Amino acid sequence: MQIHAITTSSATRHNAQLFKGINPNNAKNGISKAYDALTDVIAYGEGKLASTSLMKRFINFMKDKNYQQHIVASVGLVLSLFYMADTARSKNIEEDQKLPLIMNQGVVSVASTVGGYTLDNYLTKKLNNFTETFNIANISDEQIQKTILEMHKKKDSLEKTDFEKLFNILKKSQDNKNYTYEKNIKETFEVDRGTIKQLKQELKKNPENAVIKKVLSQIEAISQSDANKSAKVTEIYFKHINESPLMKKIFSRNGFTQSLKLVTENQKSLSQLMTGLKTAKSLMVFGLIYRFISPVIATPIANSMSERIEKKKSTKVSA
Repeated sequence: MQIHAITTSSATRHNAQLFKGINPNNAKNGISKAYDALTDVIAYGEGKLASTSLMKRFINFMKDKNYQQHIVASVGLVLSLFYMADTARSKNIEEDQKLPLIMNQGVVSVASTVGGYTLDNYLTKKLNNFTETFNIANISDEQIQKTILEMHKKKDSLEKTDFEKLFNILKKSQDNKNYTYEKNIKETFEVDRGTIKQLKQELKKNPENAVIKKVLSQIEAISQSDANKSAKVTEIYFKHINESPLMKKIFSRNGFTQSLKLVTENQKSLSQLMTGLKTAKSLMVFGLIYRFISPVIATPIANSMSERIEKKKSTKVSA
């Protein structure tokens, strides 16, 4: 019995050692440490990449862009190029049929891209106007809505007093939020690519506009690598704003848009809805043009072009 007892005890200790295995807590700690280390490496790498001048220029170039437009258009163009290359290499297509097919694919692709951008940009302007009207119509406070409507009527020529009037009302109705003209209107204004484009268009219409010419030349003189370029550009803009009706108009419209955002900031469903509409709009427009409209319009054009080329070839051969 004693021997049996000793044997059983030894077996129990042996079994305990066999089934001890890896401590789950130690395993979790190891995975957690590895995950943290990997996260640090990724974060450090992203930080280094984002700090490069090339990435800064890329971000600055893309920040005002419509990503949905460019993604859909890029995919369409790339696929068209693949189809054209595949048609040219195909052994199952007759040689005299390759050129018409390739031209058809190319013309449809170009026409679709141009048509997509044209229609999408047109609808974007219409949707922006609709967004303002839609948001104003959904303001629940009647006094705020009335004030915003008054501002909307003269959004091209708003003064500091107009913004302050709105902010005084908001201060009483929105948990005493202290909005100010300097902080919430002037400091939020940024001279983006859209602003520069408007100034250039104005200069193109009126080459003798000395103010716009001076502002653009001063902005262009600032180096792209200058870390304070954005602040310097804004400083130049405000320095000459009172000399140009267009610059005052751009700033006034921007201020109205910012005011409307402040008024509807608690109504997140509105902004989410409009963002969804803008995204869906670009996808639907390009999809509709690429799949249905352009092939119907562009195919006869492409066929006509290929027929002319074939006629010229046959004329040369016969000559």
